[in-house]
Formats: sequence, C-alpha cells, structure tokens
Amino acid sequence: MNAERDGPAAAERFRTEHHLNVQPLGDLVTIIEQATGFDVAVLDVGPDEHGPTMRDPGRGAVIIGGRANPQSDAAAQQPRARAGSCAL
Repeated sequence: MNAERDGPAAAERFRTEHHLNVQPLGDLVTIIEQATGFDVAVLDVGPDEHGPTMRDPGRGAVIIGGRANPQSDAAAQQPRARAGSCAL
C-alpha cells in the first residue's frame, strides 16, 4: 500500500460512486455519515491526538474519533459533541 498513490485513486472512486463530481466538498462529516451510514465524532483533543479508537464490547462497536481542526471552517461552524460508531 502506498498512501500517496492509493489515496487519490480511492478519493476519485468515492466521488464517482457518490456522484460528488469535482465540486468542493462542504461538510465532510455529513458526507461521510450519509455515504457510509456511520456516525462521525469530531473531538476537541490535544494537538498530538490523532484518530483515538475505542471499542464498546457491549454493542460490539468500534468508535473512531477525528480531531477537530480549529482552522477548519466546517469544524468551527458545526461542532459535534456526539460519539460515532461502526461495527467492524
């Protein structure tokens, strides 16, 4: 796997599969939730925290958090305080 090579190809496939064309993507949280059916959590954590992952054995769910970027307009305009989960 080569992230620099595979990432753009995966992004192009995602855009094609979800009819996103080439327009700028607004609220990425909503796009991910609608396209995948997974909830997304944007967390206010320290600058060295990236992708904290937790498992809820009671529900058999994995919770993956994304760090809020204070310089991001979307994160600043739409803070999220809920946890998301997806079963793997």
